[in-house]
Amino acid sequence: MARVTIKRLTAENETEFGRLHCDATGNGWCHCVAWWVPTWDGWGERTAAQNLELRRNLFREGVHDGYFVYADDQLAGWVQAWKRDAYAKIATQFGAAPGDDAWMIGCVLVLPNYRARGVGREALALIVDDLRLRGARSIDAFPKRGATDAGELWNGPESTYDKLGFAVVRDDAKRPLLRLHLWVLMTSTNHRSTSEALVAIVRDFPREQMRLQDLMDGLGERSFGFVLLLFGVLSAIAIVPGLATITAIPLLFFGVQMLAGYRTPWLPKSISHRSFAKADLLATIQRAVPAMRWVETICKPRLTFLIGRFGERLLGLLIFVLAVVIALPGPGTNFAPGVAIAFMAIAIIERDGLLVFVGVLVSLIALYIGYLGLHLVITEVLPWVWEHTLDIWNRFVG
Repeated sequence: MARVTIKRLTAENETEFGRLHCDATGNGWCHCVAWWVPTWDGWGERTAAQNLELRRNLFREGVHDGYFVYADDQLAGWVQAWKRDAYAKIATQFGAAPGDDAWMIGCVLVLPNYRARGVGREALALIVDDLRLRGARSIDAFPKRGATDAGELWNGPESTYDKLGFAVVRDDAKRPLLRLHLWVLMTSTNHRSTSEALVAIVRDFPREQMRLQDLMDGLGERSFGFVLLLFGVLSAIAIVPGLATITAIPLLFFGVQMLAGYRTPWLPKSISHRSFAKADLLATIQRAVPAMRWVETICKPRLTFLIGRFGERLLGLLIFVLAVVIALPGPGTNFAPGVAIAFMAIAIIERDGLLVFVGVLVSLIALYIGYLGLHLVITEVLPWVWEHTLDIWNRFVG
């Protein structure tokens, strides 16, 4: 899979916009001004020259409304993203209430050579993170429902927004209004540590039931470090019956995705929509805060080559194995592997290669403990259960 990166459109790279929106790429007519035109009346009759002049006026006014998308450092596409209330057409067409911190995704363009490779989805995930840093508290999108042709997907496919956690706030058979609420900013200055930020994600959630997708949406960076920390903690200190087994499933997915070279985590809807009581999740995370704070005090950037692309793939394999152990029944099969994953996750977040190596050693110990627990179940618990089951059966039959 290609390495996807994004870059904000600025006054310094306006020429890059011209490289992408030109006749050579088949995008020389629109110049991404459709949402800036006050009405759709007469839109199809506008000329390329008119659209280009409007674009140049926007640049002169300091409006740089989007991001360039790169795949393996090659220009691969463009995403229009700007403050929603700047577009008069939005309020008219969709009836969206004003909001100073509301943004929108207007256009998603992926060049033909990069389509059907996950480039658009990963770029949108990165853009969501960056908009959060820019102060966005909600992001709207307006995909065309049922669209399959590339010419109809200029707002991005609805399925991609669904995977990113967008929800329908105004349903429509043709073009629904989707919205992603961003209630936590992980890098906010009032969150002095990763542990405090994790507590804030759950504490500030507006509803009493919280889905796995809600937990992922609350993470300010869609990197594997934060999701591994969150689900590692939930697996290690699970006070909700069955929680460790359920949280092991996302860890299995994340391990495979890291091994395959994915840059952002993703879960299928059937798993991401599983929900728990917010109070139980908050209590679980708060129990782990003292240990997380201790790890944070000893973390610092060093030996970063151990957490490069190749290192992350190897860690993905290890995390997959640890997640398998967490999912198995038996004493000690969830605590030690969960702790090992959380330890390595903090080290990944802080770019501490030395502590990642220590985490690998801890993982080996955790695997051994898990083996002992599973061995106890197989050699002692199951035979005991079987023996007493037969005894009860014989008494009942006899």
